[in-house]
Amino acid sequence: MKNQVVQRFLKLMCLLFPLLCGIVADQITKGIARDYLLEAPAIHLFNGFIQFSYVENRGGFLGYLNVIPAPGRFLLLTFGVSLILFFSAIYIVISTRLSHFQRIVSSLILAGGTGNLLDRILNNGGVIDFISIGFASCRTGIFNLADILILSGAFYLGFSFTKRSPNAAKTPQ
Repeated sequence: MKNQVVQRFLKLMCLLFPLLCGIVADQITKGIARDYLLEAPAIHLFNGFIQFSYVENRGGFLGYLNVIPAPGRFLLLTFGVSLILFFSAIYIVISTRLSHFQRIVSSLILAGGTGNLLDRILNNGGVIDFISIGFASCRTGIFNLADILILSGAFYLGFSFTKRSPNAAKTPQ
């Protein structure tokens, strides 16, 4: 009984701690971007490799969903994402298949999604993006910390599923 309580507590902390830290860090960086970049020229670091400039993205990943009328974008990017985040959080807590590492990484993905969702709600459908990397004219799209959490979390989560556990039974050849 005591062990089950400890396991439930660990599952909950593996969700809540990275989730809250990710959301807070994302919102702080977006606030800094709004305060210092909104009406300022782009800031270039490392000979232009990193560029900071303020953009409000209303069209999802790299603005690709701008072709969808505003009500459809709202349904997809606000309501739809809310449902996905809600059910993902439930899965992270109740799943018996996820390791603590996988829970933490999943929570970072959830934090990024929640950070961008908060932006959409607070900024009339827009997400604050402000980072770009690249050389000369070959650059990434403009993104934010939430996007970094989502992509790096997805990468590590995918990688963790491909690793074989040392205790896994060997398959017959």
